[in-house]
Parts: sequence; structure tokens; C-alpha cells
Amino acid sequence: MQPQTFTVEQRRAGDVAVLSLSGPLRLGYRETSSGQQISDIVKQIVTAGTQRIAINLSGLSETPDSSGLGELLAVEAVLRRAGGDLVLVDIPPHLRSIIEMMKLESLFRIVDTEEAAIALLNG
Repeated sequence: MQPQTFTVEQRRAGDVAVLSLSGPLRLGYRETSSGQQISDIVKQIVTAGTQRIAINLSGLSETPDSSGLGELLAVEAVLRRAGGDLVLVDIPPHLRSIIEMMKLESLFRIVDTEEAAIALLNG
């Protein structure tokens, strides 16, 4: 049985934390090195003082299931409560369709490039 994991690479662009996800974002899946869900990783980043986050989803290997989408909603809620901002970057077309179908585009700002996300978050 394959481990149920994804990876998150973190980097800084000034005051913005950029997270790049690779692999599936699905029920029961955790980050490879930390064993955390993406919402827990974001909580740690916010606790450390960063409130502007871009999440690059170009490395997703599958469309997130309902729990994966729930994790993205949890991330948005963590940042909203902290007075922060979230931008999703380069999301796969099928996920974009799901977000639009569920009328969640008002919760998520979506851009095509990390540069656009960083400019939006710094604006």
C-alpha cells in the first residue's frame, strides 16, 4: 500500500509565504515530512507571524476530493480569522471548475502565476 502523502515546499518572497503542493490532496493524506495537513502547516506559518500566503497547486496529481477542498477552505478560514490573505496559484482546470460550480470563487482569489500572487498580496 502506498503512503498517503503529499509534499509542501515553502519559500519566502518578502512578507509572503509561497507554498507549492505536490501529490494528492485527499482524505487522510498528510504532508510527507511533517505528517500535517495543509491547514496545520498554514496555522504554524500564521503563528510565526506571516499572514499573506500563496499556495501553488500546479503539482497536484489528482483533483482534490471533498476533504481536500475542505482543507483549502480551512486554510482560507485560518487566514481570514488572522486578518491575512490567501491566493491560489495555477490551479488545475478541473479544480477550478469545482470551485466555480460550488460558487466558492468569492472565497478564493485565483491567479495563474506566483509572480501575480505575490504582487496581489503585496498590493
